[in-house]
Amino acid sequence: MAVQRAAVLAFGAAAIALLALASLTAPSTPARALVNCDVSDYSLDSEELAFLALINQYRSENGRGTLSVSPTLNRMAHWMAWDLGTKGYFSHTDSLGRMPYQRAQDCGYPTGAGENLAAGQSWDTAQEAFEAWKNSPGHNQNMLASYYVAIGIARVYVPGSPLGWYWVTNFGTVAEGGSSNPTPTPTATNTPTPTPTRTPTPTATPTPSPASPSPSPSPSPSATPTPTRTPTPTPTPSSGGGGFGGGFGGGGGSASTPTPSPSPTPTRTPTPTPTAPPIPPVTLREGPNLVTWAGGDRVPAGRLAETPGIVVVYGWDAARQQWLRWGRSLPDWANSLLELRRGNAYWVIATASSTLNFEQ
Repeated sequence: MAVQRAAVLAFGAAAIALLALASLTAPSTPARALVNCDVSDYSLDSEELAFLALINQYRSENGRGTLSVSPTLNRMAHWMAWDLGTKGYFSHTDSLGRMPYQRAQDCGYPTGAGENLAAGQSWDTAQEAFEAWKNSPGHNQNMLASYYVAIGIARVYVPGSPLGWYWVTNFGTVAEGGSSNPTPTPTATNTPTPTPTRTPTPTATPTPSPASPSPSPSPSPSATPTPTRTPTPTPTPSSGGGGFGGGFGGGGGSASTPTPSPSPTPTRTPTPTPTAPPIPPVTLREGPNLVTWAGGDRVPAGRLAETPGIVVVYGWDAARQQWLRWGRSLPDWANSLLELRRGNAYWVIATASSTLNFEQ
């Protein structure tokens, strides 16, 4: 059955594993002899150049540095595109069993690499591949990752293949030169500690003495009228007994004043504390998963250790420009990722599908 418009997207993050290991052991390794990475031509055609312009414009609009074309990553991408088409599969693990991080080094790149794949009978333009990756969160993350400075781009048509056109982009953290200026690795900026502002002690304001009132003229005395005696009425005893009648009846004419009932003290109704809505869990699939940590700050050994299938987690430290790592079976001294922070993105490598739950 002819394929009308097959479109398959896949996202690879296993390159992160080697990047993290390289940052913990050695910053880079010498380029090795090429191993299973030979292609007849890996120059950029017009659509591949158009994709380079699209992604660099997109990165600039989002405050990211532009990517330079790496000849080594270009060779790697073209080899992978031909391998996908001629061998009839669609996966980040190539026909030789290599993930992108291993393939990158076999092609002569000093570290591992990230990878985006797309394929389809009608996906022959840069705009189509770019929009597909832009609308996929994982692929979009690769295109906008601030730590990438180099790219390799391949668009290959393989006649008789299941999907026709194959697009591969590989991303690296080491610039080798190429068609655009490499972006320097950003240097962590130390935020200066603000100098505390001394609050001046207020000067005591003297209390003004009240002005002596001007004497008012004394009124002229007037004749005081002689009061007329008003007979005191005899109160009628209440029906409750003589105590009330006798007590107030002979006291000089004052009417009894009723004792007011005390007003009830209002009871304060406590305002219920709002309950935070539960955080939706994340379904992990086998392999690499890009996860934004939605829970509260946690040590990895807590929540991650409770989730089966998770073997290693990587987080990018922008300040130190290196990858941090937590591994389930690693000794404490080998773990450099000590805290998972809300809102940060992490690569979670799993050996089986599972569900990752979060807590506030």
